[in-house]
Amino acid sequence: MGRNGGRQDATKHGIPVGNTPGVLTETTAEIACALTLAAARRVCEADVFMRSGKYEGWLPTLFVGQLLQQKTVGVIGAGRIGQAYAKMMVEGHKMDIVFYDPFPQPAFIEYLNNYSQFLAVRLHLGFHTRRVSFDSGSWRRRAPRLHNA
Repeated sequence: MGRNGGRQDATKHGIPVGNTPGVLTETTAEIACALTLAAARRVCEADVFMRSGKYEGWLPTLFVGQLLQQKTVGVIGAGRIGQAYAKMMVEGHKMDIVFYDPFPQPAFIEYLNNYSQFLAVRLHLGFHTRRVSFDSGSWRRRAPRLHNA
């Protein structure tokens, strides 16, 4: 629901809303990662295909889906869960991150900056990391980016 969540709007429409700040942050972020992986790798589509009995043998491109490594993931709303999700995708899949939050957290921007410096120092030759930069683009506010290139 975020900082300015729509609790009143949801309640008005009969949608129950709960708030457990800090309790399920990583759990929720992991579920978001799992859904991202499932969508990228076509897991649900492959499951339906297999259960319908259509599988006739291995094919090199059958439901391979998209590789997430070194792709860009966008996060709109970098609160606790958005930040945890971004960290999992950046650290676990070496993805670039672009995020937008109307209330950017200095600690998260510092994390991205420090992580990019860590990568630049620790990675083998031929791999470079551009530091966090701000791109105003079409956004009303600045959108920090971390690029692992």
